[in-house]
Amino acid sequence: GTDVGLAAALYYLVHSTLIAGGLFLLADLVARQRGDLGTDLISAPALRQPLLLGSLFFMGAISVAGLPPFSGFLGKVMLLRAIDVGPDAVALWAVVLVGGLGMLIALSRAGSLVFWRPASEAVGQAADPVRVIATLGLLLGSVVLVAIAAPLQAFVQATAAQLLDVAPYLQIIQGGAQ
Repeated sequence: GTDVGLAAALYYLVHSTLIAGGLFLLADLVARQRGDLGTDLISAPALRQPLLLGSLFFMGAISVAGLPPFSGFLGKVMLLRAIDVGPDAVALWAVVLVGGLGMLIALSRAGSLVFWRPASEAVGQAADPVRVIATLGLLLGSVVLVAIAAPLQAFVQATAAQLLDVAPYLQIIQGGAQ
């Protein structure tokens, strides 16, 4: 409920939006190369571009799991620093850290099944360069968020302070009631 906590949540919101969008686009690229099995997490034919798609998956997976050097790590650190010591802090730390570990395990299992255990030779088509560039652009947003972390943190901090300042809204409500 503090401006520091809201600022951390806003930073994490930007991060998660970019990475989730990139992972959805990546799922489409993978599905196109897996033939009829699409996004089913079962053993399937090999991908035509396993190195390219695997690298994109790795970048997205460690970012969404909140590992350094990507913005998910910074967002989680900001969230964890925003709470005071106490029972709420223990609960938040547990949720954030256990959730990150669970995400890492789930994505590791999915990645190993899709990229390292093909059932047969490749059947799908090569990835469209425009789709690859769009996916890479969203996933690189995590790197950009780290590069501009200081000015972005100042911006989300100012945004959070403005959102929590209810005085102007009260003046509008009181002025409209007269």
